[in-house]
Amino acid sequence: MSAFIKRNIKNKGARKRKQSTDSDEAEEETPSVVVTQDKRKKTNPNVQSTSALKKKPTNLAGDDSSHSSEDETSVLVSFKSKRSAQAEGPRDQGATAELEIETEKDRDAQAIYQKSIDINKELEGKEDDKVYRGLNNYTQFYKKKDSAQGNAASGMVRKGPIRAPANIRSTVRWDYQPDICKDYKETGYCGFGDSCKFLHDRSDYKHGWQMEQEGSGSGHNHGNDDSDGDDTKYEIHSDDDELPFKCYICRESFVDPIVTKCKHYFCERCALAQYKKSTRCAVCGVQTNGMFNPAKELIARLKTREMEEHNSDNRSYQWKIVQEATMSSEPDAKRAKLTEELQQAAIKAELSEIRSILGDEFTQPTPLVEVYIGSVKENRHLSQLVPALSRTLPIGNLQHLKRVNRDGTIIVAPVEQLTEQLKSQSNGADSHDEQDTVESRLSRFLRSEGLEAAIVDGLCAKLKVVSVPATQPLLRWQYEAANRLWPCKFHPNRHNEALHTNTLFGPVEGSQHRRLMDICLQLSAHFESRPFGMCVNPHRGARIAAIGSGRSEQHPIWHCPMVLIDMVAVSQNGGIWYRKPDGANDRRADGFVYGGIDERYERFIRDRYGNDASVCLGAEPTRTGASDGIDRGNASDREPHDDNLAKYGPYLCTGYDVYLTHEPCIMCAMALVHSRVRRVFFHQPTVRGALGTLTKLHTVKDLNHHYEVFRIG
Repeated sequence: MSAFIKRNIKNKGARKRKQSTDSDEAEEETPSVVVTQDKRKKTNPNVQSTSALKKKPTNLAGDDSSHSSEDETSVLVSFKSKRSAQAEGPRDQGATAELEIETEKDRDAQAIYQKSIDINKELEGKEDDKVYRGLNNYTQFYKKKDSAQGNAASGMVRKGPIRAPANIRSTVRWDYQPDICKDYKETGYCGFGDSCKFLHDRSDYKHGWQMEQEGSGSGHNHGNDDSDGDDTKYEIHSDDDELPFKCYICRESFVDPIVTKCKHYFCERCALAQYKKSTRCAVCGVQTNGMFNPAKELIARLKTREMEEHNSDNRSYQWKIVQEATMSSEPDAKRAKLTEELQQAAIKAELSEIRSILGDEFTQPTPLVEVYIGSVKENRHLSQLVPALSRTLPIGNLQHLKRVNRDGTIIVAPVEQLTEQLKSQSNGADSHDEQDTVESRLSRFLRSEGLEAAIVDGLCAKLKVVSVPATQPLLRWQYEAANRLWPCKFHPNRHNEALHTNTLFGPVEGSQHRRLMDICLQLSAHFESRPFGMCVNPHRGARIAAIGSGRSEQHPIWHCPMVLIDMVAVSQNGGIWYRKPDGANDRRADGFVYGGIDERYERFIRDRYGNDASVCLGAEPTRTGASDGIDRGNASDREPHDDNLAKYGPYLCTGYDVYLTHEPCIMCAMALVHSRVRRVFFHQPTVRGALGTLTKLHTVKDLNHHYEVFRIG
């Protein structure tokens, strides 16, 4: 009999415990604690999940007090999702936030006043209940009436202090150059003109730290800079190279230049002739659709170049004649007289042309607008189609156009107007669906208005977009260009045609204007080359009423036109700067007033033009209602102010012609408007001129008075 014993092989490879000594046995009597260390788990940053709350093990009896303090300070926080994708805060990112620094709207003076009105309205017609409702709510026995702006408590009729706007954010700008005019520096224009007390400078200066920063950042090696060998940095690029000087089609100088949307320049006639052949650009082939805009930049550049050439020719001519007089072998007295005569001949040579300064509506082509046009299969359908279109699709501001063209095509409506009106005719399909086109919606619209299907189908079958004149032509050349695009109405105006062709004045009247301008130029040449001006009464045989010269170095607003207007006021017993003492009588034996003419200027004119009977001096005196007996034309041809001038005499510069040596600035041009002048003639354009250089102030339609402007020279 044999017996098997199962051997326990658990922990077979474990190390045996050494036999402890007595000291070790003493240490084993103390209780021991086994601390298990948690293994740090590697987390994936791409996976995000909510971690479950872990139960912390309870502290054993022998644990330190530090663990209990850590449990007290640790706080477990959980967040509950709102299940919404909207961001926190206002939806408009604070764009409509209000600055709440004023009194609450329900407690301000307006709210108290509104409450008082409501309480009085509630108690109206009832007995006094002896209830005190506050200082502001006493019974009002006088009811304030509503005004045209609104009722008494509306926002238009405010009560109490005005509430500051709460939707305006104020910005602060530190001005490191308080002596520079900010309007002129940023825009190149200042409403005060030469009278502005700040410096007009548009140049930019860098501070020292900016230059050092650029020098250090750009990698300059002091002493090893070889950028001097680069010749390109000394090149000056001109803007003239960017604009052409000849038309691409006719190869000639530009005549009424226009520019396409692809930035190519042509003559107006060349562009219209090319458009008849092809609607694409003659240079790059881009589709133009007949949209030609005035080339304002090119026109200004051509005018500047023409002005520079004219001035250079005049200077060279004057230098030539003065040089001839200087090199002459005549005596000094005779040589000085010869020089003066040659200068007078040079001045008269400059006054060869009188050119009118017209507004852009006369000098530019008629603007264009796109319209839809269609046609009918039979001409007899036009009698039914035209009244229906006039009723359902009126053309509005295009009344100057004929609805039906010579070839039978008919204007349906402007593109913008038809697109807006046909929005309601969309069948609800996708905008890219071929079924929902302009033709289909127009067809449904016209059929709903009662038109026959045959007429509608014929009209919508050949629907296309063309460009037509947007406004009525004012001159003959505009009408000829517009009539090539579409038949339009035109009412010729002989006066405007004469202004455009510079044929308004005949030989006699033209020589008279040149003589008066010659007087201004002679005065300027004799008196320190100052700007001069004269006011002339054309109803008294071109009699000079006042003469003024510019002295802006003495006063910032003493420009020539301003001084001239004040001298006119002096001749009418007024004035500010040159006012005569009370009781002074400047009326002479010939019956005219000489208060507006300085004695030095009068003496010079009489010495120089004494034998010329056409040069007359003296202003017309004021009257108290008696007629002057001057024939001013038929009653139908007279202007409204002519009758007042006949009764009461001159008023400011009403009916006067003004002659100036230099083009006036904006301030002076507006002063001439307020003075009610009739016409303005000037000789020399200026940099800040307001009658053709910077702007054409006399053509602004919003002004209550307009005058004609001419340049002599």
